[in-house]
Amino acid sequence: MTGVNDWCQRLVWMTGVNDWCQRLVWMTGVNDWCQRLVWMTAVWGLVVAQFCAMWGMSTAMLLLPSFFASVLHLPIERNGMLSAVPLLCVWVTGMVCNVLADHLQSRRYLSTRNTRKAFHTAGSLMLAVLPLVASYSERWPVVAVVLMTTGLAGAGVCAVCFRINSLDIAPAYAGILLGLTCTVGALSGCLAPALLGVLINRDPTVGGWRAFFFISAALYLGGIAVYGMWGKGEEMEWARVPSEEDEDDNNHNDTKTVTTPFLLEK
Repeated sequence: MTGVNDWCQRLVWMTGVNDWCQRLVWMTGVNDWCQRLVWMTAVWGLVVAQFCAMWGMSTAMLLLPSFFASVLHLPIERNGMLSAVPLLCVWVTGMVCNVLADHLQSRRYLSTRNTRKAFHTAGSLMLAVLPLVASYSERWPVVAVVLMTTGLAGAGVCAVCFRINSLDIAPAYAGILLGLTCTVGALSGCLAPALLGVLINRDPTVGGWRAFFFISAALYLGGIAVYGMWGKGEEMEWARVPSEEDEDDNNHNDTKTVTTPFLLEK
């Protein structure tokens, strides 16, 4: 084993792969960019907000038909239609809340940061409280469906925050941030059904669903706290790209600094 390790080290040294990788990282600036990313609290606040909101979307798309069938005992012909209604409500609330957010910002009733936080808090509270209350309303299917539909529509309210906040804090890198947040948010589509499966296997009654909604409520409240502390609405210093005028001014200042001693000598 030791001989193989020495042979690998010699191979890396002879081929110069290690030096080549270090030069590549230095030339591309990946190392500095990753180090800055760790300390970008506004980015991580947005990541948490997206993950929590997508947890609600995953519940609406993947788990809601099972809830209607196993807890409310709805027939299959009604289950399909009622399971689609929350998704329609998410789309409607997302459109309406985005227009309302633009109105609040344009009239200067709220700053961009407070607008994002207000809608994220409202949507997360809807996702945390109403589905949990619906799990205790299994004797009244109509009430449970209305509560569940209204609660999951909170994901559309949260969209005012996580869908656009990357353009607020880093317009030049919005595509990168959107890819990062969507990737992390997509993990909720794997974790939410897995968690529910574990809970349902332990308690196949409505108690398993209630445990899932309690954990989801704790997740949403944690997301409110994290985004409330770290969420931003203004462009970050690290994301600012110097304009052509700034570069011309810098070049002019550099030239002036170099030529001044020669002028003084004359």
